[in-house]
Amino acid sequence: MNEALDKVRREEQKNDPELKYTRYIWLYNAEKLSISKTRKLASRRNSNKKTAKAYQLKLNLQYIYKSANNKVDAMIMQEEWYS
Repeated sequence: MNEALDKVRREEQKNDPELKYTRYIWLYNAEKLSISKTRKLASRRNSNKKTAKAYQLKLNLQYIYKSANNKVDAMIMQEEWYS
């Protein structure tokens, strides 16, 4: 998922210089970011950019794997997420 997210960001940054030098704020887990990078992420993650949407998909997928009780649950939740 991180590879797909970074691909979206790279494409979008060609027309949006605001996304330059933001690679790691999208790829790292939010709890591992510094305070300044957390603020930077917070200001960008609710935008209408493709990168922000891809980031939200990443978070949704992470939630599935954190909340699933077993492999079968994860597969069912992933199918629902995908559809």
